[in-house]
Amino acid sequence: MTTADKQINVTHIVPHLRNGGAEQMAIHLMTGLDPARFKASAIVLGRRSGSSLEESLDSNGIPTIYLGKKSGFDPRMFLRVRQALRRLRPAVVHTHVHVLRYVLPHLLFRKSHTIVHTVHNIAEREVEPRAQWLQLLAFRSGIVPISVAQEVAVSLERRYRVSNSEVIPNCIPVGRYQLSKEVREEWRRNAGINSTDTVFTCVALFREQKNHQRLLRVFKAGPGRNSGAKLLLVGAGPTEDGIRQLAEYYGLGDQVRFLGMRDDIPEVLGASDVFVLSSDYEGNPLAIMEAMAAGLPIVSTRVGGVPELVAHGRDGILVDPANEAEFKEALQLLFDRPDIRNDMGLCAARHAEEKFDLRFMVLAYERVYMAMCTARLSAVPLAAVM
Repeated sequence: MTTADKQINVTHIVPHLRNGGAEQMAIHLMTGLDPARFKASAIVLGRRSGSSLEESLDSNGIPTIYLGKKSGFDPRMFLRVRQALRRLRPAVVHTHVHVLRYVLPHLLFRKSHTIVHTVHNIAEREVEPRAQWLQLLAFRSGIVPISVAQEVAVSLERRYRVSNSEVIPNCIPVGRYQLSKEVREEWRRNAGINSTDTVFTCVALFREQKNHQRLLRVFKAGPGRNSGAKLLLVGAGPTEDGIRQLAEYYGLGDQVRFLGMRDDIPEVLGASDVFVLSSDYEGNPLAIMEAMAAGLPIVSTRVGGVPELVAHGRDGILVDPANEAEFKEALQLLFDRPDIRNDMGLCAARHAEEKFDLRFMVLAYERVYMAMCTARLSAVPLAAVM
């Protein structure tokens, strides 16, 4: 029997391969699977965009089919998804985000696949309300949901009556974010940031969910009053223009910098002093894990799975989203007290190394894949072998 005969073919289906958290997680998982036991492949609903995630799949030799989806609802995807799955012939189909609307019809009538769906956000926010009946149908039809945080699992039970869903937190290649002091100094020098400046950094797409308006308000009211405080905003998205205008209105000038989408996130974080996130809701944000791996203290709203990542008072400070005074005080404290900042950063780095390394997530999903295939071959309930 050849190695290929022994491998379990796992196909991941994602909407696109731009640099979002769900897409990064899928890439980490596909490239991290044990090649002796698993063969990874991918179906991307969208077109190639030249992203670093696409390059990662190419360099790792992972077969990928791009379906060329148009903006909005595209009925061509039903046939194209079916054709792609027939071509790849996976034993396990692993879906992400909002792709089930195009995948579900094929999966319901084609019983040769076992299907797992990672829920990357709280259930009420994963897809728009009008599409949630499809998620309900999927879970009642045997598609196995995996939650990225305990709070996400709670939301699945609340919204879809899915009880005791498996929880597998997202993870990252921690070592990639452990950079030297020399890298920090070089990046800051090239960016024109003084060695004495205190750099607050937010890595988040510009969407309403991330509430950059709140972040600008509390930064302006707190450390932004001192010219030595800088705020780096990494990302792009529909609310960016409005946030740029707001920064100008507040007169923050060179203190707030818009860095766009980046491929050098580890270097940006390595050059920073504090990571900030002002979201209204979250699942299990990779950006916080990356910042902790880089040794940064965290100041974040206490939403979704964030409290499962950050130990309040040890790795950083968690604040009530509605309490902007508390948020401002947290930023000001870490600006004023480099000793606290450094102590929290060291704790965050240790926490990341102990809990967030990629191998933990990969092993957990490998176990799920094996259990699903075993259950299918032996015709026993999945719960009996997991």
